[in-house]
Amino acid sequence: MSSLAARRISADGGDGGDLTFIPAGFLTWAINPKMSFGVALNAPFGLATEYDAGWRGRFTAVKSEVKTVNINPSVAYKVSDTVSIGAGLSVQKLDAELSNQSPAGLATVKADDMGYGFNVGALFQVTP
Repeated sequence: MSSLAARRISADGGDGGDLTFIPAGFLTWAINPKMSFGVALNAPFGLATEYDAGWRGRFTAVKSEVKTVNINPSVAYKVSDTVSIGAGLSVQKLDAELSNQSPAGLATVKADDMGYGFNVGALFQVTP
C-alpha cells in the first residue's frame, strides 16, 4: 500500500455536517368564539452528513440524508371557560438516501414513504 493510499484510508473524512434551514410554520383561524382551525407545517426530523470518499469510516457511511415534512391540520373547541378539546391529523413524507463503501464500490439505498397519524388533547384550567 502506498503512503498516499494509507493517508486516504486513515483520513478523518472532512467536515461531514453543515448548517441548514429547518422550516416550521403554524397558523390558526377563529371560526367562531368557541371553535378554531389550525394548520402546522414543519420538519420534525432530518439529518445530513457527507464524508470524503476515502475516510476510515467509509464502510459504515459516506452520505446519509433523511428529510421529513409534516402537515398537521387541527380543530379545537372551547367546551366551557375552563375546558377546551382539540384533534388533528398528521401526514408526514419521508425521503432517505444512505450510502457506504462496499467491496463492489459505492452502495446507495434510496427510500421514501408516507405516514399518517393523529393527535388529540384537552386543556383544563384548574385555577383562575
